[in-house]
Order: sequence, then C-alpha cells, then structure tokens
Amino acid sequence: MNRSNQKKYIRDKGGIEFNQRRSEHIGEIMRIATTDVVTVPPTMTIMGAVKTMTRYGCRRLPVTDAGTNKLMGIVTSLDIIDFMGGGDKNQLLVGKYNCNIIAGINAEVREIMSEDPISITKDLSIIQAVEILKGESIGALPLIDKSGRVIGIVTVRDFVEEVRSNEAIGVKLVGDYMNHSITTASKETPIKKIAKIMVGNRFHRIPITNEDGKLIGLVTSTDIINYISSGEIFEKLITGDLREASLLPVEIITRREVLTTTADARLGDVATLMMEHNIGALPVVEDGDLIGIITEHDLLDAF
Repeated sequence: MNRSNQKKYIRDKGGIEFNQRRSEHIGEIMRIATTDVVTVPPTMTIMGAVKTMTRYGCRRLPVTDAGTNKLMGIVTSLDIIDFMGGGDKNQLLVGKYNCNIIAGINAEVREIMSEDPISITKDLSIIQAVEILKGESIGALPLIDKSGRVIGIVTVRDFVEEVRSNEAIGVKLVGDYMNHSITTASKETPIKKIAKIMVGNRFHRIPITNEDGKLIGLVTSTDIINYISSGEIFEKLITGDLREASLLPVEIITRREVLTTTADARLGDVATLMMEHNIGALPVVEDGDLIGIITEHDLLDAF
C-alpha cells in the first residue's frame, strides 16, 4: 500500500483523533496481537511465500529485512492472486515472464509486495485498531517498535474472539451487520474470472450457486493459494502458459460443505463457529435461499 502522504506507522498521538472513552484502554492491543510473527525476506520467491501461507494458515505475511527485521512491506493472498491473473500485477507476469507461470512463481516476493504498509505501535487500544482496519479497509496491522522492527501483528481474525467473549457485542444480530449485496459465481466460472472478482472487489470469498441460485459451495482466496501450493495447477499445464491454467473451472477448488447462518443468529454464535472451524465468513440463508454473507471484517462494525 503506497501512501506517500501518510505516516509509516500510527501511534495513539497524532494523525487520528479518538474520544476520551476510547483512550482509556491505550496499549491493550498487545492482549490480542500475535507476537510470534511469521515473516518473509524480500528475496523469498513468490512460491516460497505461497507455501509459507499454506504451512502457517495465514493470508498475510509481513516482509522484513533479514538482518534487522525492519518492516519493508506486506504480501497477501490477494497480491499473489493479483499477480497470477486477477489484476494489474499480472502485467508483470505477462510482460517480464511472458506468461510463463513456472518462471513467474519463482520471482522474488518484493516484486509483488505492497510497500510501506500501515503499521501501528503497541500503545494503541483495541478500538483504535478497529477504526484503522475499518477506515483503511484492510485486514491486518503489523506492530513495530521505535526502530521499525516487527514485534507483532493484529488481524481481523484476532477480533473474532473479542466478539465471542464480549456479551454486549455477542447478542447483536447477524442481519444488522451482514452484506446483503452478494457476488456469486457458477461452478463453471473460470478461475481467472474468480481471481479478477476477488482482486477487483477485495473479496476473499465468493459463494458458488447453481442455476436456481441455491448455494452449492464456497471458494476463498485461501483455496486458490492452497491450490497453487499443492502443485496441482502445474500438473494440469501442458505448455506452462498461465493462460492455460486460468481457464480451468472453479469447481476444482470449490468447498462443497459450507457452514451457514441466519439473519436472526447472534454475532457471538457466528464468532464461535468461525473460531471453532477456522473460517472467516458464513453465508446467510433463509429457507434455503442465499440472502447475504457475514465476514470477520463485518464483525468490526459491531464494536
């Protein structure tokens, strides 16, 4: 995320104003942050980053200097999907690597990472972190010390447990926070089109429906990353040309068994399902019809 006019990191003082009530819990962000952070060096290959995401079950990797551990950037699952055909970063693969997926996937991750990501310091409160995640429409905030070294990371997933454990938030209803406007796809939709939808809309999940509009599956950015990591995509190639792989139907990576919820369900129950099954979203159904979706990012609006 190149934001030339924005500070590299956000502290409690400066840049963003918060009311007195929200300032009472300064520093509590470390209570929910992950301090054992998985990072990668800028020289790691894109395939190396893919395999790291799969191994540790994460969608975002801070990119740090190998010697100092200072934050240099961040690479996400959507950055990789963008590179593979979902958006503007694909021009690097097309132009520099002539659509050769084998050559492209072995490029250094610095070529596709987002530079100067928004980061925070440990003196922020949970509510302040929520405001930043919502305001910037991002899913993670690396924590850095005064020298710019990564000391932790907080993601939207970390707030799901807060929803589950906070009674005042947990009793709120799904219908008040879910997305009513849903983008769906059929099982025949090419993976490239799915990639473009995800990157263009910053979606991590797309429900798959049949001809009657009934939910039959779900595909996520993690599913695409795992597909690349497994090597299956390369087994289906004959020429090594990315365009060949991008036309494969999404049904080959679609999850068939999908947990759902209803509009009158409580957020606390949704958060429990997300935590227990390690998922970030639940389609919302009514009488078997898909009427919306609620994601971990939507839960931030309940704070």
